[in-house]
Amino acid sequence: MKLKEKFVIGLAVISMVAGGAALISANKYQVAYAASELAPETGETYYGHPQLKGNFGGIDYLYSDHFFEIPVDQYDKHNATMSMNLVRAATTYINNGDYSDGARNIKQMYKEIGFENELINDGYLAKPTKDSIGFIIAEKDIHLNLTNKDVTAIMVTVRSANYEAEWASNVRLGDKGEALGFATAADEVTRYVNAYVLVNGLEEKAKDCNLTFMVQGFSRGGAVANLTAKRLIDKYQPTGNDVRAYCFEAPQGGVKMEEVEGRDYTGIHNVINVNDLVPYVAPSAMGFKRYGVDHYLFGDDINVEYVTAKQFPNNIAENIAQNAPTKKQLEAFNKQLKQITTNIEDNKFVEMTNYKLSLQVDNFGIVKNNNGESTSAFLKRFMDRITLNVDRYEFAKQGLEDALANIMVYLNRPNKMGTFTDEFSALDIAGCIAAAIVPLVVELGIVEIRDIGSAIIEAITGKVKDDYQMTSGVRSILAGIVANKVSDSQAIADDMESNYPGGMSQALIDVKNLVYYALGGVGTVNDAITLGYNITDIFKNHSMLQTLAWLRSEDNWVEDSLLEPMW
Repeated sequence: MKLKEKFVIGLAVISMVAGGAALISANKYQVAYAASELAPETGETYYGHPQLKGNFGGIDYLYSDHFFEIPVDQYDKHNATMSMNLVRAATTYINNGDYSDGARNIKQMYKEIGFENELINDGYLAKPTKDSIGFIIAEKDIHLNLTNKDVTAIMVTVRSANYEAEWASNVRLGDKGEALGFATAADEVTRYVNAYVLVNGLEEKAKDCNLTFMVQGFSRGGAVANLTAKRLIDKYQPTGNDVRAYCFEAPQGGVKMEEVEGRDYTGIHNVINVNDLVPYVAPSAMGFKRYGVDHYLFGDDINVEYVTAKQFPNNIAENIAQNAPTKKQLEAFNKQLKQITTNIEDNKFVEMTNYKLSLQVDNFGIVKNNNGESTSAFLKRFMDRITLNVDRYEFAKQGLEDALANIMVYLNRPNKMGTFTDEFSALDIAGCIAAAIVPLVVELGIVEIRDIGSAIIEAITGKVKDDYQMTSGVRSILAGIVANKVSDSQAIADDMESNYPGGMSQALIDVKNLVYYALGGVGTVNDAITLGYNITDIFKNHSMLQTLAWLRSEDNWVEDSLLEPMW
C-alpha cells in the first residue's frame, strides 16, 4: 500500500476516534533550484554532527542534527537562521498557473538535510482558497550524541507565502477562543501530524519519548506554526517528547485560557521585529497572545528569568525590545541584505517619519514632527486604540471581518498578490489625507475649532494647538473621501467590478467601513497624517529577506555577522 493511501486510512481512523471521544508581494520569492545547487556539502562538525551546507536561490545555508540536542527552551541562532531558510523554500512554487508542484523547493531542501518519507498535503498542491493551508511533514532518524539516544525527528514546515486567497483566513478572528483562521489551520496541520505518527508506526516511539518535533513558519505560517506547536506540546510532551518551533513575524492567534496547566511552552520561539505591523495582529487588547517566548530582533539580551514583555503584554519575552537597531547592528544587517538580494529597496529596514499639521502662518500645512514616537510605539498604540472603537464581538459579527477578508481576497488574487498601496497607488492615499486634513480643520471648523473666523485668528496669532482629536466625524469624512477616490478611478472601478467579492458596490461599502474603523486606531489628526505618509514603508519591515538578513547578522556561522565566525 502506498504511503498516501496508508495516510488517508490513518487520518480516517484518527478522525473517527476523535469524533467518538467527543490562518508582500509573494511573487518575489518565486525561486527554483539550479542544477548546481542540488548536492549539499559536508563541512565542519558541530558537537559531533556533520554540518550540511546547501544553497537555495543563491543563499547558502547550514544545517546540523545537533539542533535536536539543544534544550528546547534555549533559543539557538543557528537553528533560527536555518529555520528561516526552510520557511523561505516553502513558498509555493507556481509554474504558469500550475500549483501541482507547489512544494518542489522545500521538498528538495528536506532531501538535502536528510529528511525523507515526506507527506505534502493537498492544500499545498492546489490553488489556495480562503480556507486552505499548505504544509510538509517528513522524518529523519537521528542519534543524539549528548545523551547516546536514538530518536526520530519529525519536521513540519508551514507554507508562508504565495498563498493568495488564503490571506482571508488571517483576519478570521471569531468571537471567542483562539483566532479562528489560524486555529482552524493549526487543527488541520496537527491532525495530519498525528496521522503521520500513526501511519508510519511511530506511536511506540512517542510512548517511549523517542520522538522530537520541529515546526516553523513565517507571518500567517508563523501563527499556524505557533498554534500547531502548542497542540503538539499538549499531546506529546507528557510522555517526554521534545517539541521546538521557530515562528517568524507571527501574528497573535493564541489565548491564555487554552494553555494547559503543567505544559511547558518555552520550546516555541517567536522571532519578532517590533517595527513590523503584522505581529501586532490580532490585538493584545482583545486578549490574544503568542504561545511560547518572544525573541526581539536587535533586542538587548538579558540572560535572566523570562520577563513579561511591555510591547506585547500577554506574552513572555526573553529579551528587551529596542525601538531601533544600533548603528553597528544596522551596518551588519545591510551587509547581509546586500549579500542575499539585489532588491534592497523592497526589503530594507524602515523607521517611520512623523508628521504633523501646522497652522502657523509662516509654516502652514503638513510638516515633519521631530518629537514624534518611535515606529514600534506608534504601531502598538495604533493597535491598542483600534480596540477602543471596536471590540472583538463587533469585529466578528458586524461585517468588519467579512469586509477585511474581501479586501484580502481581492489584493491577493492570482498574478496580483500585492499590497493595498500597490493596488491603489494611483489614489495617493497620503496626498488624499494631506489634501483633506487642512480643509477639515480650517474650513469645516471641526475638531474643537469653533468656526472659520476663530481658526484664522488662531493661525495668525500663533495660538493654535499642536494636535487635534480624531473625532468620529473626521473619520467619517476621511473614509468617504477615500471611497470616492476609489470610485473616481475608472480603472480601479472596472477591476473591482470584475474581481472584488460582491463587485464594486460591495467594495465601496467595505472600503468606507474599513477606513473609518482603521482611523479609530489613530487618536489625533497628526496620527492620521503620519499613518498616511508611512503606510507603504511600514510594510517593508514585513519581509522574508529582511528577517533572514537580520538573523544572518546575528549568527556567527555567517560571514560578516556581528560575531566572529566559529571557523
